[in-house]
Amino acid sequence: MVGLLGLPADAQFGIRAGYTQLPYMNSEADQTNQINALHVGLNYWYRLKDIRIEFFPEIRYQQPLGSDLSADLEDQSQLLGVALPVQFYPFDFISDCSCPTFSKQSRTFQKGFFLMASPGYFFDLSNHPAKSSAVELGVGAGFDIGINDLLTLSPLVQYSRLLRSEATPTLDRNWHFGLRASFRPDYRRRF
Repeated sequence: MVGLLGLPADAQFGIRAGYTQLPYMNSEADQTNQINALHVGLNYWYRLKDIRIEFFPEIRYQQPLGSDLSADLEDQSQLLGVALPVQFYPFDFISDCSCPTFSKQSRTFQKGFFLMASPGYFFDLSNHPAKSSAVELGVGAGFDIGINDLLTLSPLVQYSRLLRSEATPTLDRNWHFGLRASFRPDYRRRF
């Protein structure tokens, strides 16, 4: 497979699911409250050859939990969009063997720990004409746990800021806690 700039790359697909905390200011009570939401995403993984920079283009959906939200807050917290998480492995940046985490021949923390930057674009799924869209700028960290050559589980945490098209400062930052399952069916065919 050919990756960015014509450099060789390998690919796999994955599923990401998690929990999101969305703090907001309750102007009536003059206090900060929190909306809890679930998010799920489908991604396609690819990487640059011999360098541990990995890309996870993703389609993501977020649904708030609970039914006691105002219509405006529920609209802002139900999102659909795309993201491009980029992972950097600072302790295993150049010495990569181009194989799944399970097969890497180095210390567990060295081969599995990553830092992440995640830009994205999302829009709310409301029915009213004042829909807003948001650019997401996220940073995070996680750890790859190779279950076997075909499956890698990655617990991760991400902090994000949402830059909205409308003046809605209520849900402009959030925490994502999640788990990604990555499948690499092409691995056995290559070795």
